[in-house]
Amino acid sequence: MAIPPDPTNYSRSPESPDRMSRQSEVVRDILESVLEHTAEASADDDGLDPVQRQALAEVARRYRGQPLVPVPVLSELVQAMLVAEFRDRPEWCSAWGAVAGRVAQTLWDDAISRQRLEVLWSRLTEG
Repeated sequence: MAIPPDPTNYSRSPESPDRMSRQSEVVRDILESVLEHTAEASADDDGLDPVQRQALAEVARRYRGQPLVPVPVLSELVQAMLVAEFRDRPEWCSAWGAVAGRVAQTLWDDAISRQRLEVLWSRLTEG
C-alpha cells in the first residue's frame, strides 16, 4: 500500500496549496472524529467491536515477538483501528497514514498512554 503524502508537511512539494489545504481539513476532521469515538468507546467496557479486535489481532500476528515501538508497530495498530472504526468514510483513506503516525507519536510521548499500550501489546501478542 502506498503511503500518502503527509498533509502536515509544508515543505516545498509539487502539490498545490488548495490540495494541501483540503488534505489538512481531512486530517483535522479525522482527528476530531477519532477523539469523539474514543470518548464514546471509553464509556464501554473495552470499547472494541469484533472488526476492531480482528484488525488489532492481524497487526499483532505480523509483529509478534517484537517490542512495541512507534514506527512501524504502534503506527500500524492505530491505522488498523482507524480503518476498522471509520470504514464508512472511504474519502478519509488517503489521510489515514498521516493521522496514524501523528496519533501514534502522541500516544507514545504520553507516559500513561505508553504504559497502557504496552499492556495492550502484551495481551495482543501473548499465546
